[in-house]
Amino acid sequence: MSLAEDVNAYMHAHNILEITQAAIKSAVKQRSPTPAQVMAEHLLAAHRKSQPKRPLVAFVLGGPGAGKGTQCAKIVESLGFVHLSAGDLLREERKSGSAQGAMIDEFIKEGKIVPVEVTIKLLLAAIEKADRLHNSKLFLVDGFPRNTNNLAGWQKTVGDTLLLGGVLVYNVEERILEERLLERGKSSGRTDDNIESIKKRFNTFKSETTPVIEYYKCLDLVHEFDGARSIDEVWTDTKSTVQAMVAKYESEN
Repeated sequence: MSLAEDVNAYMHAHNILEITQAAIKSAVKQRSPTPAQVMAEHLLAAHRKSQPKRPLVAFVLGGPGAGKGTQCAKIVESLGFVHLSAGDLLREERKSGSAQGAMIDEFIKEGKIVPVEVTIKLLLAAIEKADRLHNSKLFLVDGFPRNTNNLAGWQKTVGDTLLLGGVLVYNVEERILEERLLERGKSSGRTDDNIESIKKRFNTFKSETTPVIEYYKCLDLVHEFDGARSIDEVWTDTKSTVQAMVAKYESEN
């Protein structure tokens, strides 16, 4: 094959002529004084559309009893997200009988923190599975990252392979959280729904998770909600925020 034939075959295979013509038409239509910039933006947009769509992730954070689970369930039902809980994934893997599950069990029995790499591996596996089997692209990651170690692990392992659309933060003052969890404890059977455990969990959230929230605030990714209001009131704000997040994701990918 001659060079000219090779070039023509390549251009045909990758629709280069059509893409270039569309970029030129875009510049002419806008009568831009900087046509090269318009054409470059058009070509970049075409490139993005040709790439596999990265899944969208939204982190969900808040103190114990802030209503994260309730709002996540509504997002899943109404907006088609997949809800992933780091804690649930660890518990499921621990019970699975796998070598990794045995390792997680050993850490927990010894009172040690499970390495963040393990948690992230489980999250990524769940995302990949849902994407592969159901073409799921929208994910809620509940209760993660809990601390700066989680944050650093996520950035190191995940990087930009997933798109972080935002961080949903539900704020409720400690007194109201205590009332909610003590009431829940009457029927939940959870051993950690007692006043001592509640205070400890809330203090851990303030000391360890607040720095994570502050970091994402600097990136303008945090959406805060007054979780002390009624479920429906919180949901109204949550729904509009997440819908806007998805609309932006769809328009840019």
